[in-house]
Amino acid sequence: MYKFFLSLKNLFLTEHDRWNLWLPVLFGLGIATYFLLPKEPLWIIGPFFFFFCLICFLFTRKNSFLYCFFMALCFLSGGFAIIQTKAHLITAPRLSKNIHFVWVEGLVDQVELYTNAQRITLSHVFIDRVPSEKTPSRVRIRSNGLSPKIEKGDYIEIRAHLMPPGLPFEPGGYEFCRTLWFNKIGAVGFATGKPVILQKKNSFSFLDLFETYRQKIASRIRSVLPMEQSSVVLPLVIGSSTSISRTTYEHYRDAGIAHVLSVSGLHMMLIAGLVFTFTRFALSLFPCIALRINTKKIACIIALIITFLYLMISGLAVPAQRSYFMLFVVLTAVLLDRQALSVRNICWIAFFILLFKPESLISASFQLSFGAVLALICTYEALKDSLHTYLNKRKNKILRWIISLAFGFLISNIAAGLATAPIAAYHFNRYPNYGILGNFLTSSLFGIAIMPLLLISVLVMPFGLDTYPLKIAGFFLDLVSDITSWISNLPYASILIPSFPIWGFSCFLIGGLWLCLWKTKLRYLGLVFLIISPLSLLQHTTPDIFISQGGRLIGVQENGNFSFSTLSREKRTRQFWMERNGFYPDESISLIQQNLLTLKGLKIALSPDVCSEADLAILPQKEIPPCHAKKVLDYKVLWNKGSHTIFIDNDGFHIQNAADSMGERLWHPNVKAPFLLDFFKNYLINNKEKI
Repeated sequence: MYKFFLSLKNLFLTEHDRWNLWLPVLFGLGIATYFLLPKEPLWIIGPFFFFFCLICFLFTRKNSFLYCFFMALCFLSGGFAIIQTKAHLITAPRLSKNIHFVWVEGLVDQVELYTNAQRITLSHVFIDRVPSEKTPSRVRIRSNGLSPKIEKGDYIEIRAHLMPPGLPFEPGGYEFCRTLWFNKIGAVGFATGKPVILQKKNSFSFLDLFETYRQKIASRIRSVLPMEQSSVVLPLVIGSSTSISRTTYEHYRDAGIAHVLSVSGLHMMLIAGLVFTFTRFALSLFPCIALRINTKKIACIIALIITFLYLMISGLAVPAQRSYFMLFVVLTAVLLDRQALSVRNICWIAFFILLFKPESLISASFQLSFGAVLALICTYEALKDSLHTYLNKRKNKILRWIISLAFGFLISNIAAGLATAPIAAYHFNRYPNYGILGNFLTSSLFGIAIMPLLLISVLVMPFGLDTYPLKIAGFFLDLVSDITSWISNLPYASILIPSFPIWGFSCFLIGGLWLCLWKTKLRYLGLVFLIISPLSLLQHTTPDIFISQGGRLIGVQENGNFSFSTLSREKRTRQFWMERNGFYPDESISLIQQNLLTLKGLKIALSPDVCSEADLAILPQKEIPPCHAKKVLDYKVLWNKGSHTIFIDNDGFHIQNAADSMGERLWHPNVKAPFLLDFFKNYLINNKEKI
């Protein structure tokens, strides 16, 4: 045992040049710790602990162990402090209850176009019947129809139903209110009439020019291509995926290529690669230029400029910003004659992104993009020597090129697939079994034909020469559509996976990072965590009863068969429940026919008429007579506590609800947390009174 620990220590010391790669990981761990807490900590804890560790770090330079220890604690506490401080500083009022038929005025911040609807985000909001101090900073409203044409910067009026940010569909499920909190959206709703433009935007900025150009590009694409093709082209060009039909999205998802429907690293890489290759080739045609200047660096600069314009046209979505930042670092490394793709670059890019947008750590897009890139780079780093040795033995250059291309494609798909599969399963409860096949059959079409044609069409669009490039791109998109449709109809094209428990998902992240960030045999210890991670699914238990917020939908599960109180409403909630627990939404579904159910020996009443005979009564009616069941879940409880799940075993029933599962956090709709700004406000008022 002593020899084992001694060899482990020697391996760890050998990895001294990789220790700094764990500092961004510790920063992310501090952010994750804040989100995992069941209760909002006192606002001063994070900053105080960070400054304490920083002081200790500055005064322990002579002791190498303490120096490294407190440096690690600085990054850990720094991540915790920065997300905690940001969560407090962005506090804004939220609605506390539903408001019906209310007039809302505001400045348009964002317009998202759907097939026959638009979702409008307003700032500088005025809401009728709501005091100004309780008015949310931002409101998001869905309006059916696409008229009138609303643009960012317009001041509009709209009549709507407004609701406070809601609780999760299921205890422990995705917290929509947390996402709305970090976007400072304090109310959501739907319009009951058409929006009225009170004042068109009267000022133009640098961003407005790109927004205007985006709208013109979208209009031109819709006028040239049919709806099915344009709905796929728009995400590739301007980053708007809201008009994609559900069938198309499901085909792309089951084929494992849904990632192409949002502007991300793939699109940035393709655009940059096309521009870089074409520029360098064009410059090499002129010997007087190619022999006097470094064409590679000129191509890098032009690629950076074109991809920046692409970023602006794509709408500055967060994944696109992150992808451009990664590309910027890579191309800058080429300009400085440094190694472009390395584990060090990726880790520190992730750190700087989290430094300015720490809440993105828990988003699926952040985890998927960095997980895939890190896996690709580390796989290449581990296999490059063996691959070069193998290829050098092949004297035939064409055969060597074919082998390297096939090997590179296969390994990259396997590495990226294995790295992102558990992340996709955790967030979306679905895994495409033929993802490698889908990427193999479509990636060449996107890289060689579709993206180059779309780039050409946008560049020549001001001259009216974009019709033929767009139509040719549409032809190739039809081929992609046929391929995805064929793959999605294959047996077991995608499988549903129950939600990972937090500890199981954490084991996968720890094991994956351990395997990637070390380079000696020490890395293989990460396999232990990777083996434990899927075993956590054995802990999953499907609830016996599901109840939506307010009791509008009740579901009962018995031996994998589901029955619901209604099949015509709350379809999205029903689908979420079943997919989250690993069941297909359209299988084994029936309508609850009785008001008194017997489930695992317990009687469940769904009506006040039979509740006296029940062990548990679920009564979503607003007015009910006295009920003498052992346990009663009435309308008030179901509404205030949100969705419920009930587990029945030999000890009786165990009830969980969404409100309690969230904990007392800042973004909890029913909790008044101790805000940082409230503290300073009260402090200033008290001092003013003393004076």
